Amino acid sequence: MFRNPHQELDNVLTLINKYPRSTVNINDLSTAHEGLIFEEGELLPILERLIKDGYVGRQIHTSGNTTVYLTFDGKYFLAEGGYIEKHKKERYIAWWIKAKTIATVLYSVAVLGVAIWAVWVEFYNDK
Repeated sequence: MFRNPHQELDNVLTLINKYPRSTVNINDLSTAHEGLIFEEGELLPILERLIKDGYVGRQIHTSGNTTVYLTFDGKYFLAEGGYIEKHKKERYIAWWIKAKTIATVLYSVAVLGVAIWAVWVEFYNDK
């Protein structure tokens, strides 16, 4: 079954945010929570992406345990809609840029057409 990667990232962010402690042990995240089931090796790449993006921080303790926590940027990002909203905004901006480009091309063709028509009228009305 195909799962949306943006939804997966948002799910993990939401899960870390709802955890009762400020930091979450990675092993605790590996089990099913709120209907989320992570397959073997699936959670670590998601966490690495969240850490790389700066939305999740990592603490490695002397006992060998690794805990993760939601950074301030992560809380703000999640409140703004997370990866799904970011993806929607990026798609909308890309669509808007294409629409403006097409409008500019059509406007240029119209201006060129008017200029050609004006030259034609100027040359052929004198004869």
